[in-house]
Amino acid sequence: MSTDSAIPRVSGIPRTSGTPRDSERDVFASRLAYLTVGLPTLGTIGAVAYALYDGLTATDVVLFVVMFVITSLGVEAGLHRYFTHRSFEASEPVKVFLGVAGSMAAQTSQEFGCQAAAS
Repeated sequence: MSTDSAIPRVSGIPRTSGTPRDSERDVFASRLAYLTVGLPTLGTIGAVAYALYDGLTATDVVLFVVMFVITSLGVEAGLHRYFTHRSFEASEPVKVFLGVAGSMAAQTSQEFGCQAAAS
């Protein structure tokens, strides 16, 4: 068995190990991972520090809850149930709402998420 067959295929394109392009992609992916984990972490630390310093208002709490519910609905009902499994019928405005709300979570694109779940 060759070593190339052990390397997973991405989008039907065979990958070869050890090419500079793969190592460059790995470095970019690693830096992107640090960025996508680091920035929200810094934002959370900043938000907690701001809340401790300036206090929370009812508006802050309501906005948090509303945005949390919208984003959760977009991920669970939109990206997972509708776009991946087509579990229900939806009108065009509902499709747009679910797509936008799911994208607000910044987890994945609709296309990539559906392809990954289908495979």
